[in-house]
Amino acid sequence: MNSTSKLWTSDDGAGGSAGFFYFVNVAALVYVLIIAFAYVVFWPLYQGEKRLALGDLALTALFFILFFFCSATWWAGSNTLGYSTGEERIMELMKGNSRFWKDAPDSTLELSRNVNNGKLVISVLCDWVCVLTFAMNCWFVWKEVVPRQSDNPSQIA
Repeated sequence: MNSTSKLWTSDDGAGGSAGFFYFVNVAALVYVLIIAFAYVVFWPLYQGEKRLALGDLALTALFFILFFFCSATWWAGSNTLGYSTGEERIMELMKGNSRFWKDAPDSTLELSRNVNNGKLVISVLCDWVCVLTFAMNCWFVWKEVVPRQSDNPSQIA
């Protein structure tokens, strides 16, 4: 039986939140590009056909909810990555693995790290900005197009 021992195992579960983060952000980018084209080119149809505006409102609300959960899971995932790459965790992994010390069992452990989690923090903050943006876009679509019978909906608010 061939058994291998790894120094690092992916027991943190951060991969799922990263995949969800990527999926929601790419899907939202595609949606925003399509709906921006619809706003610019088909505005009279958009303003006159309430079903199109209600569909926009439904998809925008869906993306608001997805971004909320995406931000929460990505925040938790980035905290998990911060813990997993922390000095204490790495020392624990290295000291607990006998194969790591196979060549020099009497040597002491020296660890120098240069960690920069700034990109993860920025991505979490930008995702929370997307939550706010999609919430405000829901309000805009509702205020400008959907609920009123009047011909001048910008005077509603």
